[in-house]
Amino acid sequence: MKTEKKKTLRGSILFTVVCVMALLIIFLTGTLALASAAGNRAHRSYSVSQANYTARAAIASFTEAMKRDERIVAAVQAVGSDPSVPALHPQVIINDKTLGEIGYIDSHGDWIKDHIEVTHVPNTGAYDYYDKKGDGSYGWYPVDTVKITATCKVGKERETVSAYVQKAPSSQTVTNGGGIQGLQEVGGNSFANGGLITGGLGVGIGDTVPGLHHFHNDTKVETTLTYVNASLCGGTSSFEIRVKKPDRATAEKPYSQTVIDGNLLMENNNFIKLDYEMTEDFTQKEVPYLFINGMLTQDQQSQLNLVTGNNAPFNVFIGTLNPKGPVNIQGDLYLMDKNPHDPHQDYTAEYMDSNGNRVPSKDVTGTKGVNYFGLPGQDAKLYAWATSVVQKEETQFGSMGGNIYCMGDLILCKATIHGDVRVEGDCVVEDVYDTVIDGDLVVHGNLTIKDEGKLTVKGDIYNGDGGGRTLKPGFSYHENEVYPDITVKDNYIFDNTPVPESEGEYYKTLITQEGEGIDDLTTIVNASQTKYKVDFDGKPLFERDEEGNFITDSEGRVVGITSESDHTYYDADKNEVEERDARGTYYSKEGDTKRYTEDEAFEGQAKYKTYAAYKKPAYPTKMQREYIWGEKDASGVLTVTHPETKIIKTLHEVREALNYDDEGNYKTDIYHTSVPDEFLPVSGDQDSLPYAYVNGARNDSNQLWSGGAITKSCIISNKENPTQQLTITEDIHIKPLSEMWVVIKNVNSNNHKIIVDRDATADGKVNFLIVGANNFFDNTSIITNEVRNNMPVKYDKEWGIEYYAAPNAKLKMQNQCMMVGTFKAPELVIGCTDQGPYTIQYEDEYGHTENKNPVILGSALVSQVSPAVNKFSVVNSGNGGVGNGGSSINTALGRFEIKYLMGV
Repeated sequence: MKTEKKKTLRGSILFTVVCVMALLIIFLTGTLALASAAGNRAHRSYSVSQANYTARAAIASFTEAMKRDERIVAAVQAVGSDPSVPALHPQVIINDKTLGEIGYIDSHGDWIKDHIEVTHVPNTGAYDYYDKKGDGSYGWYPVDTVKITATCKVGKERETVSAYVQKAPSSQTVTNGGGIQGLQEVGGNSFANGGLITGGLGVGIGDTVPGLHHFHNDTKVETTLTYVNASLCGGTSSFEIRVKKPDRATAEKPYSQTVIDGNLLMENNNFIKLDYEMTEDFTQKEVPYLFINGMLTQDQQSQLNLVTGNNAPFNVFIGTLNPKGPVNIQGDLYLMDKNPHDPHQDYTAEYMDSNGNRVPSKDVTGTKGVNYFGLPGQDAKLYAWATSVVQKEETQFGSMGGNIYCMGDLILCKATIHGDVRVEGDCVVEDVYDTVIDGDLVVHGNLTIKDEGKLTVKGDIYNGDGGGRTLKPGFSYHENEVYPDITVKDNYIFDNTPVPESEGEYYKTLITQEGEGIDDLTTIVNASQTKYKVDFDGKPLFERDEEGNFITDSEGRVVGITSESDHTYYDADKNEVEERDARGTYYSKEGDTKRYTEDEAFEGQAKYKTYAAYKKPAYPTKMQREYIWGEKDASGVLTVTHPETKIIKTLHEVREALNYDDEGNYKTDIYHTSVPDEFLPVSGDQDSLPYAYVNGARNDSNQLWSGGAITKSCIISNKENPTQQLTITEDIHIKPLSEMWVVIKNVNSNNHKIIVDRDATADGKVNFLIVGANNFFDNTSIITNEVRNNMPVKYDKEWGIEYYAAPNAKLKMQNQCMMVGTFKAPELVIGCTDQGPYTIQYEDEYGHTENKNPVILGSALVSQVSPAVNKFSVVNSGNGGVGNGGSSINTALGRFEIKYLMGV
């Protein structure tokens, strides 16, 4: 057996850039660095992963070229702004064909190989407030955006990666939000009274065991992702998650994702409000959704409008639905739990009041997999969508909305359903009130209709053998089984065992068959792809060119034909067929290999149509929990089992974007709990920083102050007794000549502000480290000198301010306070009693402008907000959403931001 030695992936990359009047040809030679992504590829097919990383590497190579050659930068800047340069198509040649083929699809739908595409993104409406001329005169100026698109083909798979490059002001201070958008709480939460959260919302992100949290009192959430690693209990008044379409060309679908990994016990009226229009074809993966992994239930009195609005496409995934009052839903309803017939697996939705106190007497229990839609005297309505989900290649199946798909059992009573009702388990239609189904009623298990006069089905009823008919002797029913005239051959399947001294992708070699002009046909088994196709005789198959010759890799080895399946399927003529064409639902007869229809297999007259006649599973296979999300083991660890059909965001993805590990621990090089050594006069000694005040007066002994402002890293604290509060007696001005750290340790602000003064000479980043549990802000703000009442602020506004916290740090904010910037403080507990003092004209990512009074104008990752009352709001701004998916590059013509749209 041949052993693969260390292999470095090298390729020469040639870029050809059309720059206004000149043709610039830049030759670049170097390593095409592709991330190994061993962990990720355990959840994805090799071909898809390889294509994705090669496409991204091609973009990275181009942006690296921008750093080195200002002519390329000038060409990029000309795209869109110069009418003669509508687009660029740089040439990218990768010599190693095993990495895939780079290209793009032009406006005619043709594949153009060895090129990527750079296009202008029109009407982005991006503005930034900065000193454009460097003369101290600040203003709002437009910022251009271009889109770099690379597509890679590996075998039959094709992946497209897009990066959005935005020219940033040269004097602008950059903060790295680390994936933080809106409010992310790694611990608990007490949702605000009349509060507003924009950008993103995360609760319990750092918890190893999901907890229980309470929300109440007219809170509004406008986020692209709300992730709750806990059970939720609703309270008084209305709580609303608004689904809108981001008003930017780079907006990803789905526009809104809400995940609750636990139970949801509702008391209030509303939950999801749809406020977007479908203006283009959506696939199932692109439809906004609500995902509740456990049970949804209510108290006895409430009417639940779970999803309301304009009937735009929306998916609702619930483990088990156990309402106690009327329910209205606009969308498709997926009830994911099977009925395990095991009382030990039943749900208990725990109740918590608005003060965080448990009230066990108000808990609600429910049987797992037994669902109720409608109750005696309680209407339940499921409305269809205004438009349908289109059938495209990526679509898992089409829908018009208004359907119920149930994996377990379903009880219907006084229900109105605008679509189909499809039940994998048993279904009971009660006889107390009328139930109307506009589509079909499909039941795989037992169907009980207590009074057929109370049920109206405008489509057809499919159940069992249809009733009144019997299967002929010798016939049998087969559901999703291989057809009798199909031959199944086992593919080669190998365990992954790394080869010593090998690098990255290569784990071991496989010696296959000999002959056919090649003495030793050897193919490499990759880390994440260990299945290889065989022919009708069971021999391995290899890639061949149009002349029938073997295709070899850069090492001269033949390339095996990989497969996602354990088997290869052949028809009676020995032609290979896809698995989807090799199996299905059919009837067979003893003694032959013919497929029989339902009418051929049965005798007698049917009352309904048989379940087999529906020809589809009652619950769509690829919309089951394990297909759209994953499966949890006994310890609660989720594994993504079907990445190709995955829809639902996972805790792993959220943590990864926020720079947390899978155990819920933050990365200490991202979330500092002390001042980094490079900013300390004495390495390792936090107290070596100078104190801004001594005996209550400014400390001028070390030139810390200049022109009435702090200009160096320092500590604001009671130097004589740091455990006691220092009461501030003046507004504190900070002039950041370069990046600096300011420690706030047990400070009483005493109605004074901290103001970061920026001008052409002072535009460094300011990092605040909050230390101690005795910090008290009263009518206090930490702001920049540009902040004023009625100031216009866009969601992507950067502040150049970050907040960190030492362990056990607390910050209590009383009356009207506001902080601008990004909180990267997983150890910090914030308390707040009122809205912010400044009214801003906030333009959110959905293109809407309204007046807000935020407490945090930026983004925040903190331990918890407790208490949060009286309109505590986080209004998202800054680049917190870049996270692991973005970077910046400095070029001869300025700095550019690159965003791959990863983040929460």
